Amino acid sequence: MWYIAHTTVGRELDAVDKCRKTIPEDIAAKVFSPIWQHAKKYEGSWHLDDDILFAGYIFIESDSDSKTLEKLLWRIPNVVSPVRIGGDFNALNKEEEQYLRQLMD
Repeated sequence: MWYIAHTTVGRELDAVDKCRKTIPEDIAAKVFSPIWQHAKKYEGSWHLDDDILFAGYIFIESDSDSKTLEKLLWRIPNVVSPVRIGGDFNALNKEEEQYLRQLMD
């Protein structure tokens, strides 16, 4: 299941790193912030640039219950905060996760 946490725009990769150091691998199998690559012309030629796909957000893949994961996220103050879906810290539903997997493939 994928969970979403909010972080400061521009600090996504730092937040991913701190989450990986704080949350055990048996609780968070993956912590990531998707990156997209695009062509941009500057200095008279085209360059491939990398940017964060969802600025200000990181994704956490976990099979643990949301309460356990949420408690661990609160141990990383001023870095991440759980995104509440329907009032609680819930995982994305299967359709949303599948759509994002296809988008990021």
